[in-house]
Amino acid sequence: ILCDAGANVDTKPEHLIQFAIMSKCYLHNIKNIETPKIGLLNIGKESNKGNELVKQVYPLLESKFKDSFIGNIEPRYILNEDVDIVICDGFTGNITLKLTEGIFKNIYNLISKDINALKNNSIIENIRNKFDYEEYGGTPLLGIKGIVIKCHGSSSSKSILNSLKTVKILHKKNLVQSIENGILNKL
Repeated sequence: ILCDAGANVDTKPEHLIQFAIMSKCYLHNIKNIETPKIGLLNIGKESNKGNELVKQVYPLLESKFKDSFIGNIEPRYILNEDVDIVICDGFTGNITLKLTEGIFKNIYNLISKDINALKNNSIIENIRNKFDYEEYGGTPLLGIKGIVIKCHGSSSSKSILNSLKTVKILHKKNLVQSIENGILNKL
């Protein structure tokens, strides 16, 4: 999970703590990950690096999430399996999200164009599907007392259908109440 991916561009340290709580509740309820690994997106691994927001948030995450905070994570490691949740402000998260979407789309197009035989290859298709936002539909806006899914501006009917499936799952898992309980118990 990349949280925040664009909903809140001006954030305070306590907001990033709330993002971590909400993301942890989401992964626990939806993906059955009991203790997800939380990383703070930064330009370096050292705790004294980064902008003022990141430097203020690091010790807060460290103290509140002793069991799951792994420290700063550099952007090049986001897709490794070393981290389950990447915490950042929405401005940074949205740039990261859009850059990643563009990179994967361009790599897929290059591979399928230059090696036409691989275009229908199941391995290539599995990779494409893993990073295709339409497979997921949209992303939940956590922290709202209700279920809201934010879809990409260029969403197709496939994306909208997958978003509705996600809404059904979030409702069935009672995610809103779980997040509310998590916020109340952690802060």
